[in-house]
Amino acid sequence: MELFLLVIGSHFLALLLPGADFFLIVRLATRSGWRACLPLCTGIALGNAGYILLAFTGLQVLQKTPALLWGIQTLGAAYLLYLSFLLLRPSSAQAHQSSMPDQPFAASKRQFGMGLLSALLNPKNGLFYMSLASVLGQQQVSLGLYVVCGLWMISVVWLWDMLVAVLLGNPLFLHRFQTCLPLIERGAGIMLALLAAVMLWPILQTWLR
Repeated sequence: MELFLLVIGSHFLALLLPGADFFLIVRLATRSGWRACLPLCTGIALGNAGYILLAFTGLQVLQKTPALLWGIQTLGAAYLLYLSFLLLRPSSAQAHQSSMPDQPFAASKRQFGMGLLSALLNPKNGLFYMSLASVLGQQQVSLGLYVVCGLWMISVVWLWDMLVAVLLGNPLFLHRFQTCLPLIERGAGIMLALLAAVMLWPILQTWLR
């Protein structure tokens, strides 16, 4: 029981640190409300589920293959820069895009894909889950505990992200902070660009040596 609490406690504390997923949710919830975040949060949760499955089945490929890790980091940083561009581009361009709304299914599919890519192109997710899996592996726990921990973490990722979406997509919040929404989007764009820089910096240091 203590081991289970340690794992889920560490996982929840990691969720509290804002990352790319958080800023995607901020952008969509403040623009379209919390219901629009359902496919986005589902994509994020499934991306995390993929890394959890790899970690818990003993595949340490990220740790053993630095080139693969760097490749994922580079793709992830490029994706964050793309998202940052979407958030930082002029309001007129965003208004032009919003004047041509997608069909509901197409919009949901796009949001799902963005969430999935955001989770999968963040190698820190994989390394974090591998570190938790190594803790469980050292204790030689049962398969049942692996399953319970995995399902718990996937569920908590989805529920936490949806909670953030519900809070930020609340009409009262949107009405009160309507004038601040452009600043929130710009701030999210800057943070994503900084996250991309942090991901690229170790790779650049390696190349420059």
